[in-house]
Amino acid sequence: MDNKNKKINKSLIVVLMAVLLVFLPSARAVTTASFSFSNQSGSYEVGDNIPVVVYVNSADQSINAISGIISFPADKLSVSSISKTNSIVSLWVQDPTYSNVSGIVNFQGIIFNPGFTGSSGNLIIINFRVKAPGIALVSFASGSILANNGQGTNIIDQNGLPSAQYAIGVPPAAGGNQSIAVSSVSSGPLAPVISSPTHPDQTKWYASNDVKLSWQIPSDVDAARTILSNSSYSIPSVLYQPPINQKELTSLADGIWYFGVQLHDSSGWGGTAYFKFQIDTTPPDSFSFSVASSSDPTNPAPTIFIKATDKTSGIAYYKISVDNQDYLTITPDKLTNYQYKLPVQQPGEHAILAKAFDKAGNYQVASSKFDIQPINS
Repeated sequence: MDNKNKKINKSLIVVLMAVLLVFLPSARAVTTASFSFSNQSGSYEVGDNIPVVVYVNSADQSINAISGIISFPADKLSVSSISKTNSIVSLWVQDPTYSNVSGIVNFQGIIFNPGFTGSSGNLIIINFRVKAPGIALVSFASGSILANNGQGTNIIDQNGLPSAQYAIGVPPAAGGNQSIAVSSVSSGPLAPVISSPTHPDQTKWYASNDVKLSWQIPSDVDAARTILSNSSYSIPSVLYQPPINQKELTSLADGIWYFGVQLHDSSGWGGTAYFKFQIDTTPPDSFSFSVASSSDPTNPAPTIFIKATDKTSGIAYYKISVDNQDYLTITPDKLTNYQYKLPVQQPGEHAILAKAFDKAGNYQVASSKFDIQPINS
């Protein structure tokens, strides 16, 4: 083949590659969605009622179908009713059902266009009745969350199948702290009640990564074992003899942690208690923030576009200030397609400042400007 033909072939290859790049669909980042429960822990007595709201969360992508199977211990809990009040589901493919024999709740529904985007979308409310003392674990056995993208892509987070643990007949710890005993034995001391003065609420996120924990040691206890883990089922392995009754943990990484304690006396090792704490020391990512363009330059109430993400605890709310005036607090559910209409402003140039806060109180800042033209007389 001569040089002229080689040059022609190379030119054809370049043209074909360019055509393919134009017509191939662009890669999109895969976002995830998750389920959650309204209350993940608590202390109850036999005969109490436990209302549990099941939520769906999809911050970045619209969803249009959900399904799930929730399991519960039938010997400790029974479902008295399931409510669909204020549900975001438009059509129930399978009406929520339950079996107090098998310990199963089943649901499957569709959300009409434009689907749902946001956090804490109300699906159903399960009303449990407490039957017997012990530890009741309520968890998702399976679930799916389908994107509203015409392809039915399941975008559920692999870690998005939550669980909740309820202590029945276990007294609450001082100050409202509540550790959960997830294992019990026929001998040995009872699982201790763990509390934390630095991270007292196990359902909240904290910006501090230094944690203090404490528990009581009965007089007949001669040893203790502890564990720090990302799982509430890890077996305590660090031995303290004589036993300790407090622990300080410093410079922990962001995420969800469980601290477990197990006590020993002359009859053997007892049950294990776990205390959950959530740490997020990192501000949200740099976010998109701008004033939407308008065909009417005299519009006194322009619309802003604001979209922030936080990998660890998630976005809790935004604060907006125009010309250093008092901040407006805007939660994600008040945004429509990440847009928000500002209050009426005077004509002229304005500076606007936005802060995006995560659930631990960390924040990121962005700013912009906009101009409102006066109306001609």
